[in-house]
Amino acid sequence: MRSGPSNYLWLVVKTASRHSLHATHSIILALIIVAGIVTALVPQVEVLVDLHGWQVASAVLGGIVAVRLLLAPYWIWKSDQERLNAVSNQVANEAQNQQRLATKATTLDDLAQEIAWAVNNLVNPRPHPANTSDPEAAIAAFEAQLVAWCDRVSKKLANRDVFTQGDQTHFDVLGFIKPVTMWAHPKLNHLFSQLNLKIERLREIEHRARERK
Repeated sequence: MRSGPSNYLWLVVKTASRHSLHATHSIILALIIVAGIVTALVPQVEVLVDLHGWQVASAVLGGIVAVRLLLAPYWIWKSDQERLNAVSNQVANEAQNQQRLATKATTLDDLAQEIAWAVNNLVNPRPHPANTSDPEAAIAAFEAQLVAWCDRVSKKLANRDVFTQGDQTHFDVLGFIKPVTMWAHPKLNHLFSQLNLKIERLREIEHRARERK
């Protein structure tokens, strides 16, 4: 739409004229009612003007249009400000949503890196605790690594902008653990059983968080 003095003047006139006939009708109706009440209560009062005549209607309409012409620039400015604020809020909301999605993606990518770290360093430790000269000490060190990893992941799951309390609890509290029996060390078997379930649940949490709006 082209803008210019002529367009603005047309907009002022259109704004001033809008609803003027309806307002004129309402005012004349109110005058008729008031005149009727006054003449009924005070018969000595005589209405010298024909409220039904075109002169009164023209005068009222002209006055309304004149007042609306004075107020039209303010109404136009106010309407433009409201539209500008609406557009600004929409742009700000879109930018905020894009930032939220970017932050969420970064957080979930970091969680995927934690899963990869666990696979490389805990699922496939080098050397394997069962194959060391001192398995008991190696298993204790492995357990410490597992606990540290679980604590680190749990703190990341405390981010409520991406994860829910249910996500964090689902990872922290395992309940029944399906046993893994692969080595002659019960303690090591239990730790690997726990690790297997932790990784499985962490993958579930990551998937749910990516699907969550």
